[in-house]
Amino acid sequence: METTKKNIESANVMNNATAEAGKIIVATVPPVKGNEVAPSGTPPAPKAEKKGKEAKPKSEAQRKAEELQREMERKQAELAECLKVLEAKKELSAKRTKFIETLDQINTAEEVLNEDDTFEVTNYRLIFANSGAPSYREESIFKISNRELLLHFVDFIRDKINKKIAEIEAELVK
Repeated sequence: METTKKNIESANVMNNATAEAGKIIVATVPPVKGNEVAPSGTPPAPKAEKKGKEAKPKSEAQRKAEELQREMERKQAELAECLKVLEAKKELSAKRTKFIETLDQINTAEEVLNEDDTFEVTNYRLIFANSGAPSYREESIFKISNRELLLHFVDFIRDKINKKIAEIEAELVK
């Protein structure tokens, strides 16, 4: 009985080994196509030429794609910088326009002040007020309606505005 058990165990071991060997051989044997001769149990040699040619164009294509990606990112950064500059110039242009409008108003006021020969004019006043008051109205600290002082103030403000316009125009030209 022991001999039979040993024979059965050795037969099982042999069957398992044969099955394992069969799996390996089947896994390494490529399928036969057309007029080709089936190889004898050795695995076929890899075709290095095709893999090398396929790998090289792939890496070259990847390299070109990466280069194009970097170029695109660089161009996007340049575009973002140009947009920043353009936005800043647009803001400067709006300020320049506002200064020019104010300059026109000052010139109009100067013409009216030059027509009047009185000591104190009724058309214009320079008012200093406290706007931080808790009420809805501003509290006047003092008012100036003297024609000579107002003309002097107009000249002073016109000079400051002209200088500021020149600075803005220089910045816009850059």
